[in-house]
Amino acid sequence: LNADLTRANEELDAFAYVASHDLKEPLRGISKYAHLLLESAVAEDTEHRQKLEGLRRLALRMDSLLDSLLHFSRVGRVAAHFHPVELDPVLEEALEMVSARRQEHPTEIRINGPLPAISCDRTRVREIFVNLISNALKYNSSPTRVVEIGHTADGLPEPAFYVRDNGIGIAPKHQEVIFTIFKRLHSRDDFGGGSGAGLAIVKRLVEQHNGRIWLSSSPGEGTTFYFTLSPLHPTEP
Repeated sequence: LNADLTRANEELDAFAYVASHDLKEPLRGISKYAHLLLESAVAEDTEHRQKLEGLRRLALRMDSLLDSLLHFSRVGRVAAHFHPVELDPVLEEALEMVSARRQEHPTEIRINGPLPAISCDRTRVREIFVNLISNALKYNSSPTRVVEIGHTADGLPEPAFYVRDNGIGIAPKHQEVIFTIFKRLHSRDDFGGGSGAGLAIVKRLVEQHNGRIWLSSSPGEGTTFYFTLSPLHPTEP
């Protein structure tokens, strides 16, 4: 049964990759022709131009969704490579990658470190931190956004990494479905948009490290994401 499930998941990943890749070419054509029609449209024809602008926005939105689906399927198809890694430099890189979002509003980053050195796929763990920190900053309407990152075993069944924020929080009824790909709890115009694939990708990256991810949250009081990283094969050359 497990073998059948694994094979089915692999086939679904392969299908998602091929479908997403093949759909991008005609989508580029739609976007290109919409752009050409917009350039040739009469300036006074407001209604016509608005419809073409809408078509271009929809094409860009679909392109973004396909990129996310391609990335999601690629994560499942490409094996992780485990090596001994110092995580403090990895976290520094992740924080640098979200620096633009950090500058949008007053932000305080707290690091409860140092983080431990572990065996992991360095690039994929960095992506986990980038996604979780970016969400912590994004879904936050506090005057000063506070994000705390650390590693703890306090009150937990096993040691875990965590990313904690003082953001808008997540209602209990949504706390399971947020790890579903393309699941959004807000409209695209709220909190800067996005494809809704980030947490699904994070979950898949964590599971590649034989880990698990969960959260603790209350609406209006912030959210803490916990995750473990316990690779089955400690190191690979």
